Amino acid sequence: MSTGNYVFAQIEDHLPSRIFDKCVARYSGNKHLRYFKCWNQLLSMMLDQISNRDSLRNS
Repeated sequence: MSTGNYVFAQIEDHLPSRIFDKCVARYSGNKHLRYFKCWNQLLSMMLDQISNRDSLRNS
């Protein structure tokens, strides 16, 4: 049994979350959001690209 991280978790580790958070703060990306923040949307869109989905509704 493998004890390492999943591939998606390994990709996520390489993302510069601090830089992404700075951009979101600069443009007030999370201003009117309650639950589904920009970071979660980015991760879901990345997962959809990796799993070859046609649209976000398909996931």
